[in-house]
Amino acid sequence: MELSKFRINLKDQRLIIFIILLGFLAVALYMNFRSKTDAASQQSVANKNKYANQETDTYFDIAILQSLQDVNVSSKRDLFRYYQAPPPVQQTPPLPPDVINKPVDPPPRIDSNSAQSQGQEPPSMMNIRIFGILKRGGKDMFAFLSDGKEVYVVGKNDIFANQFKVAYIDDEKIEISALKGNFKKTLTISGGNQP
Repeated sequence: MELSKFRINLKDQRLIIFIILLGFLAVALYMNFRSKTDAASQQSVANKNKYANQETDTYFDIAILQSLQDVNVSSKRDLFRYYQAPPPVQQTPPLPPDVINKPVDPPPRIDSNSAQSQGQEPPSMMNIRIFGILKRGGKDMFAFLSDGKEVYVVGKNDIFANQFKVAYIDDEKIEISALKGNFKKTLTISGGNQP
């Protein structure tokens, strides 16, 4: 027999030593875990036997009971009961007699043609302001408008606030018209308004 056949290179020696150490570690962990579980099970059996033979103790520490009596309970209500507030009492104040006897005059009616001829706009159209214009995809243009209550994002031929239509949009201005009447308004991006 030749010894050269049984030679193990350094890399294989390290691998064999590592496998042997890993085996020893596994055996040591198993033995340690097994001894702890045996001790724990013996302890639990001993505790059960200890308390099984012991009578129940009815002794209370008086100092603890007195300290619990001194605790100020701020609320003696049931926290889990559904709470329903009582209905509010509504009392209407009596109207002065002079208000009851006077008839109410209807507001003056504004004719859309007369308002246009006088150069007036409907009141809601005067409040419309432009915040900016957005150009998307080279062709689609949208304007950000507000009437003081809501903000609208509109494009050409869009209807907003149920009373206005966007007639024209370009990079600097937007033209809106009222659906009822011949009112038109041009808003520029600089914020100025043109009738």
